Amino acid sequence: MRVAVVGAANIDLISYVPRLPRVGETLHGTSFRMGYGGKGANQAVMAAKLGAEVAMVCKLGRDVFGEGTLENFRQAGVDTTHVGFTEEAFSGVAPIAVDPEGRNSIVIVTGANDLLSFEDLERARPAIAAADVLVAQLELPVETTLAALRIARADAGGTRLPRRLGRDGRRGAGRSGARRRHDRRRRRIRRRARDVPRRRPTARRRGPKSERGRRGQRPRSGDADELPQRRRSAGGPAVLIDPTQARPLGRTALTVTRVGLGTAPLGGLYAPVAATDADATIERAWQLGVRLFDTAPLYGHGLSERRVGAALAQRLREELVLATKVGRLLRADAPPDDSQLSGGLERWPDVPPVNPVFDFSYDGVMRSLAESLDRLGLDRVDVLHIHDPDEHYEQALEGAYRALDRLRAERTIGAVGAGMNQTEMLVRFARAADFDCFLVAGRYTLLDQSALGELLPLCLERGIAVIVGGVYNSGILADPRPGATYDYSVAPPELLERVRRIADICARNDVPLKAAALQFPLGHPAVTSLLLGPRSVAELEENLALLRVELPPRLWSELRREQLLPDEAPTP
Repeated sequence: MRVAVVGAANIDLISYVPRLPRVGETLHGTSFRMGYGGKGANQAVMAAKLGAEVAMVCKLGRDVFGEGTLENFRQAGVDTTHVGFTEEAFSGVAPIAVDPEGRNSIVIVTGANDLLSFEDLERARPAIAAADVLVAQLELPVETTLAALRIARADAGGTRLPRRLGRDGRRGAGRSGARRRHDRRRRRIRRRARDVPRRRPTARRRGPKSERGRRGQRPRSGDADELPQRRRSAGGPAVLIDPTQARPLGRTALTVTRVGLGTAPLGGLYAPVAATDADATIERAWQLGVRLFDTAPLYGHGLSERRVGAALAQRLREELVLATKVGRLLRADAPPDDSQLSGGLERWPDVPPVNPVFDFSYDGVMRSLAESLDRLGLDRVDVLHIHDPDEHYEQALEGAYRALDRLRAERTIGAVGAGMNQTEMLVRFARAADFDCFLVAGRYTLLDQSALGELLPLCLERGIAVIVGGVYNSGILADPRPGATYDYSVAPPELLERVRRIADICARNDVPLKAAALQFPLGHPAVTSLLLGPRSVAELEENLALLRVELPPRLWSELRREQLLPDEAPTP
């Protein structure tokens, strides 16, 4: 029998004590030992000892614990082809205290286990597909485990997955069987946003970088995945999206939540937003577990930065990641920027009496950062994006990037990025310099997949995190009515018709159009985070709820069949 195990590997650090310690108490132990643990590792070793051909899929730290675990697998006869190593975290450990009666107290520090990625699973696809049985547990992030199960269901004709037992003990009479007895077209929200969330993984710095050069940490070109193989089978299970799941931001020491708060609307995009409404929206995002916040000098001509800074001033700085942008300075004597007109519609009405001036020079970036920190009222930002350098490529690369690279080397910022509404220049940036992340606005959506062909595979290859913004393409994917906007202008009739066709397919599957639009970008492995752009608490809560709507696989199949979605586009 061939067995594939996707799971955790830990080192058990066992202290035997006369009794379990009370809070704040230090005890002398009687003895200590170390052992190899983790449910996945234990299952793999035991299956191998029973005679199975076992392939283990896991992630270890590049440390003594990781090397010992690898050797233990090999001595047990476990195939370690897909046991990977990372320098971004230590191997998982489990400090355990055991009293004379065998009662214990356990702390699990998952470490490298949480960094087992979708790309790692793709590389292990042949082993999973060849297995007779796939074994998984709940010690890895749920999304990772579900992705492994999805691969097995889609690709492994002989792989056996246990079916749920119903209350009467018969197979197939459980949740899936019960669902068949109800209206198949009914969609449901898996989990609602809670007023008081459980403790979430916080957005934070993940520790100092290795002393090796940054370029040395990038994956080699040969490590790139074949993205067309990421497409999910029409029969596979849907993956539950957790908007507050913590994810590493590329190869940096920053960790961000799966969903972030974009604050252009809170700066008054198209229509003013009251200060109380903006503050309440940011506060509600925090309560619901969002820890990535994105702003820019352009947004409301400084108003967004002031509001974000004021709302976050009392929060622990290490618990959030804050991004702003460079490339525009705000000046009272500057003329209005005609590029901010959308078919004659003013994008920023009722904002402070200053206007943006493009400046991508080295000194301009340094001034921009100082002025942003003053508006924010904070001592630092974590991510700086070069903002919309469409007509300024050379200056952006020779001036702005050079300044950001210095700020990163000095650890003044944690990541260097670029934010644009196009993909071509981002591709040039990725090939020419050492970027950590890109903010891709409107170019990877349910309507526009411009980033799919070259940019996203390149980012995946080079370890550049992609943050997706503009998921509604300025509004047309939220409400495709006459007069709807696309890329800040009135949408042409042919785009309206295309979106209406997408909406019709969503309706046939009882899926809100906005739910499909929100969830689609997160199906791509290069996409780290999605920025929401609500104008109010109600819009924020609606969007977070839509991210938890379960989408049927047949939705994506129908969109592909109608040529409304490319065959190679991965889906959630």
